[in-house]
Amino acid sequence: MRLRNYIVFLVIPMIGLVSYSQDANFSMKSANLLYFNPGSCASTSDVKATFIHRDQWRAVGAPYKTSTLAVEGKIADKKNRYQKFFPAVGMYFINDKFGISDVTTNQLNAVFSGILQTSDMGSFSAGITGGYGNRSSGLKSLTWGNQYDGAYNSSIPSGEVFTFTRYSYFDVGAGIHYHYGLDESYMRSNNGIQFDAGYSVFHLGVARNSFVYDTLRTGIRQTAYASLEFGFERTKMTVIPELFYQRQSKFQEFQFGTGLRYLLTEESKHTGFISAMAVQGGIYHRWADALIFNFKLFYANYTVGLSYDINVSNLRKVSNYRGGFEVYLGFQAPNPFTKVTRSRI
Repeated sequence: MRLRNYIVFLVIPMIGLVSYSQDANFSMKSANLLYFNPGSCASTSDVKATFIHRDQWRAVGAPYKTSTLAVEGKIADKKNRYQKFFPAVGMYFINDKFGISDVTTNQLNAVFSGILQTSDMGSFSAGITGGYGNRSSGLKSLTWGNQYDGAYNSSIPSGEVFTFTRYSYFDVGAGIHYHYGLDESYMRSNNGIQFDAGYSVFHLGVARNSFVYDTLRTGIRQTAYASLEFGFERTKMTVIPELFYQRQSKFQEFQFGTGLRYLLTEESKHTGFISAMAVQGGIYHRWADALIFNFKLFYANYTVGLSYDINVSNLRKVSNYRGGFEVYLGFQAPNPFTKVTRSRI
């Protein structure tokens, strides 16, 4: 076995140790809160569905590709207009793939939460999540020293035998979320203030994180965040500052920035033939790592978003300032442009 083989065998068992420091991540975090905090489940809308795909570091060999699909909904008693407590359920699926060895993670989580109406304007919710994941590696796609006869020849057997290319794991998390502004008409009147804040913890000693060692566990991930939507009355502008912090083992991330939303058209109040539309742009900074630019288009219940990271850390020497690209598709009910009432289902 040549030096190349030894290097690979040293690196592959370290995959679990490398990923130990950080889970799959996204830049448009506020659009994907269910992934970060089960306590946020259905806290700001009755029904919500989101899809995000991230393509990261194309300039650095095989890029990271991550996709997540999430759905969530509130359970309300249609006959009880004074209902104060709402159970909520949701689920999300994540697919993450990186490296020339195609290390692939698939995970499906179920989410359960309870939302307590604390006032006409505020609510507090707490949630738990649990799921099953599977991680695999396509080591057979690698090239080996035994396959070189002056040049690489794929028809030559590698002579390698792999016994650690796949494993499964369970995962558990919990979180809390506070929402203010439930009964405001945010976009149409542009006279509301909406505030959201939350905290969550994941990987509570359950998730395995190694192809080789059964006892190596994923580091606990803690997340805290806050966002504010402030509409300037008698204008079409809304300012949306956001803060997001997470810590996992030795890894820390602090992201902050501001979005600005502009109302393009208002919904027709008489015919209903014209749906409201708004655009939003934002600039954010992931501390000591990247600048993030995003754009969103809101049309009635639907949202389309694009985001791009530009590396400003030392990684830029390798990435050539190319970071991560994200695309976001979302649906929520009721329509965020119309009057929101407390009992809406």
